[in-house]
Amino acid sequence: MNFRYVLLLAAVAAYSPNLSFADAVQVGPASNQSVNGITLDQSLTIQSGALSENMALIAAGLRSKKVAGMFNVKVYVAEVLGTQASSFVKSASGATASLVAMNGWAIRLTFVRTVDAGTVQSSFQEALTANGYDLTDKDLTAFLKLVSDGEDANSGTTMTISVLKGTAGQVVVYQDSSGAIKSFTASTDISTKIANIWFGTPADSGLANLQSDLLNF
Repeated sequence: MNFRYVLLLAAVAAYSPNLSFADAVQVGPASNQSVNGITLDQSLTIQSGALSENMALIAAGLRSKKVAGMFNVKVYVAEVLGTQASSFVKSASGATASLVAMNGWAIRLTFVRTVDAGTVQSSFQEALTANGYDLTDKDLTAFLKLVSDGEDANSGTTMTISVLKGTAGQVVVYQDSSGAIKSFTASTDISTKIANIWFGTPADSGLANLQSDLLNF
């Protein structure tokens, strides 16, 4: 894949002061690496209002899910990118903290099968619950609503979740599979909670295998 940019602006509702006036996801050149036939991105720039962070590829892996208690199906290829990529700690005990310490990090999920938005939200809920988080927490409620309100993840499409360090807290920027972008400002621990969907206690064997892929990339 040649050098490509994707620049998408999100309209902001005037009544919602937590949303940014200019959110954008800019994808840099493709790398020479791939997972399950998906070419990985070498870099990424996330913008939200006055914040803008350039990120480099850190890790990637394949997410699978057991269905009917028997069959493993491939769901998505995950790419993790961060502003201080070289400081990423490749261990289950250190990965999340090293991501949270960065000025910004992102995970891009390219789906290899179609999954509706509600099911994506449910999978995140399962992972958050496995890590002991309260799903009624206002920041997690806001994050999960972005996911459920977004477009379904059709096969071949990509969603991006990123967290940037802002002056008033952490800024969560979510781009759904259609390219629509929304964001909100949350408390400082939202970065840890979202990162632990993939780097915390795995909710199932498919996430455990993905975590192993990411830590051994």
